[in-house]
Amino acid sequence: MAQLYEEVTLARDVPEYNLKQGDSAILVDIVPHPKGGEEGYVLELFNEAEESVNVVIVPKSAIQEEEKEGSSLLGMVRYGGIN
Repeated sequence: MAQLYEEVTLARDVPEYNLKQGDSAILVDIVPHPKGGEEGYVLELFNEAEESVNVVIVPKSAIQEEEKEGSSLLGMVRYGGIN
């Protein structure tokens, strides 16, 4: 399971936000579904200059379950940012 402030990768396209499978973002919050459905993941997206450009909510199932080495926010700052 993804942890807060880790880099996550999209498992599928999310067309309503123009996001593509394989895009990366930072998980900033996990929110319950108001009617008991699937949890939502609040993601912060960055551009190539490492500037925050958007915050979106996607279903948990839109995120790949694999862990990535150096995927913490601190690791991204230390090793050159988000790709």
